[in-house]
Amino acid sequence: GMDVIIVTTAKTDEEARELYFKYKDNVQGVISDCRFPINDAPLTKHSSEFGEAEATAGRRLLMEIREDNEYVPLIMQSSEDINAEWAHEHGVKFVSKNSIYEQLD
Repeated sequence: GMDVIIVTTAKTDEEARELYFKYKDNVQGVISDCRFPINDAPLTKHSSEFGEAEATAGRRLLMEIREDNEYVPLIMQSSEDINAEWAHEHGVKFVSKNSIYEQLD
C-alpha cells in the first residue's frame, strides 16, 4: 500500500492542540511558530494583555506535545533569534525565518 502524508495548519494555539491530540497516533512531526494567537486574540508584536502569552504560545504548545510524546520531531520557526537558544535548550530544532537558506543542525 501507499503511505499518505497529510499536512495541516492551525491558526491558533488551541486549534493546533486539538489537531495534535486528535491525530497524535499518526503525527510524524510538528512545526510551530513561537508567536501564536491565543484563541482569537490578535497577533501583534506590540504589548497588550495577550502580548506575553502570544509571544510564547508556540513554546508552550511544543512542550505540551513533548510531554505527550518524547520522540516526535519538533521544529520551531521564528524570526526572533532569542528563540533559537530556547529551542536548543529544549531539544527542539530551530529554523530562522530571517534566512531561507538556514539549515537544520
